[in-house]
Amino acid sequence: MNDYISREALIKAVEGNLYVTDSVKSYVRCTAKSIPTIDAVPVVHGWWIQNDNGTWSCNRCHSWIPDEQHYYARYCLYCGAKMDGGDHDAAD
Repeated sequence: MNDYISREALIKAVEGNLYVTDSVKSYVRCTAKSIPTIDAVPVVHGWWIQNDNGTWSCNRCHSWIPDEQHYYARYCLYCGAKMDGGDHDAAD
């Protein structure tokens, strides 16, 4: 699994370190700004809740799907939650 960090947080951490020289701070600042970025969003975990009428609802957005679809739906079709029953409110 990849670890993603904030460019600004890296620069702030290096600039706030008293033991790092100004030339190293400048190098880190320039290097961090030259590295390409990605749009990373936290993964929202969820699970299906069985309803009395034979449908299944997403625990996050409460949208429902027919009974036979919940076996195949790895993600909620409406809010995009990853239906793995993972840790409640956990993010990857």
